[in-house]
Amino acid sequence: MGKLDGRVVLVTGAARGQGEQEARLFAAEGAKVVLGDVLDEAGRRWPRSWGRSGPRTSAWT
Repeated sequence: MGKLDGRVVLVTGAARGQGEQEARLFAAEGAKVVLGDVLDEAGRRWPRSWGRSGPRTSAWT
């Protein structure tokens, strides 16, 4: 059980850098993560790399 189970987290600037790492950390702690960024493709790329077995994320660009 993670520290953020049952929580929803909104991360802006999540396509790369600090925002991406924060989103990964929150997801690893059990949060449902909503990703936001102006970089369309980069913002969708890394959540897809986890596949169905990864954490629940939603990407909004």
